[in-house]
Amino acid sequence: MAPKKNEFYDPPTALTFDDISLKPSDISHISSRRDERISLKSQISRNITLNIPAIASYMPTVCEADMAIAMAQIGGIGILHRWMTIEEQVRQVGLVKRQENRVIEDPYTISLTLPVSEIKMRMLNLKVGAFLVVDEAGRLLGVVSTRDVDFRDEEGLLAQDVMTPRKDLIVAPPGTNTDEAIRLFVEYRKEKIPVVDKDNIVRGLLSKKDVKKMRNKLAVRDADGHLLVAASIGLSKHDMLERTEALLGAGADLIVLAIANNYLGDALDAIKKLRRIFPDIDLAAGVVTEYEGTKMVFEAGADTVLVGIGPGSICETRIVAGVGVPQFTALRMAQRAAREKGKFIISDGGVRQPHHFAKALFAGASGTILGSVLAGTDESPGEKLVIEGKLVKFHRGLASDYAKQKMDEIQGITEQVNKEDLWEYVYRHVEAEGVESGSVPYTGSVIETLRRITGGLRSMMTYMGVTDIEGLWKRCDEGKYVRVTDAGSREGNPHDLVSFRS
Repeated sequence: MAPKKNEFYDPPTALTFDDISLKPSDISHISSRRDERISLKSQISRNITLNIPAIASYMPTVCEADMAIAMAQIGGIGILHRWMTIEEQVRQVGLVKRQENRVIEDPYTISLTLPVSEIKMRMLNLKVGAFLVVDEAGRLLGVVSTRDVDFRDEEGLLAQDVMTPRKDLIVAPPGTNTDEAIRLFVEYRKEKIPVVDKDNIVRGLLSKKDVKKMRNKLAVRDADGHLLVAASIGLSKHDMLERTEALLGAGADLIVLAIANNYLGDALDAIKKLRRIFPDIDLAAGVVTEYEGTKMVFEAGADTVLVGIGPGSICETRIVAGVGVPQFTALRMAQRAAREKGKFIISDGGVRQPHHFAKALFAGASGTILGSVLAGTDESPGEKLVIEGKLVKFHRGLASDYAKQKMDEIQGITEQVNKEDLWEYVYRHVEAEGVESGSVPYTGSVIETLRRITGGLRSMMTYMGVTDIEGLWKRCDEGKYVRVTDAGSREGNPHDLVSFRS
């Protein structure tokens, strides 16, 4: 409520995750966190339901194809970052979509005369172990696998010189089901079986590895059995629509318009345009930080709103711009708009510990975006480094100067500021709102990280006596939490320990 004239405005207190602690349910009928009734399923958009409400952040140091694949296999989803060309982002979507398929509908093919040196390079770049050799009409002539080209470095060697010819191949007809595929793999001891029609034209490829992976009930897939993947886009007039169309064509399941300030009129107009041009897509947009902003983004056409200005570990918006609402309160305000519209919010940032992840869901989020806690895993982009004797991985803010320069390069934008002109240099300067460079501890597999985080969520659900995410929302509405002081926060962490050495 706005203050009356000459009345002092006393602003409300806003809380973040460390400012609250949950009160257990009066009686919990959940026997343990292993209780089979506990479900972590959560719908995050009109067509996407995750088995684990965890989402890999759209950051260059967090999510590319390897992370997106791992997240979908675990039951979450990854948002491929956009700090790459359209062609490269499309390729990344393709890598995820091709990772697990009972039948690969569009297998990679090569010609008889492709040099072995080129075959090796393609295998490396595409991360595949075999190519089908076809003629101009698409008829199967043979197969070249890694075992055919390993240690074959002779000059002038071609695909036709090393391939397994068609007469020696086991093939399957279109429509082969999983049980029949398994029978063929067992009987003939093959790793891959081409699918060809009666005219010997290639219609797909059965992969033993993929058929085995299809038994993973935790993985999230589209209607055709491919792993789910999201991809981010920006507000740029240079490529927003072109990038979106290309990503959808490659099979992206969720488009995320991810910008620092979704209160901009241009941002709301962009959402309206995307919804008008691509009416059937699952569209998420953000970020905002309270009820009114969330409502505006929904009304512009988004299915899902990303909530969180400034809570991220490498975000400096609050100390540069002074804008943002502590994350627990931001989510409590935003979830009201989501309930009114029958749509979804996702918490974006602020997770450092398992209880932060769980409290974001408790506050009303349908999913939680993870950045720094995934940046140190094996699946995040970049190599491990040793700094002061410790293994780390590099991490950078999205709103850093480097990130802006990188995107400008991709889009072909050249903008030079004349330092001799004080008006241009000082008044037009845009201060970065993200940490330029930093590192996070190396933490191993993303599976272990999510195992720890989701274990904390199941423990919370056990204490609160609920079996699903919506049950947590109800407990929050009932006021099953208290504020904690600094002393209370210290009390809740390990303390007063004495180390003994022999």
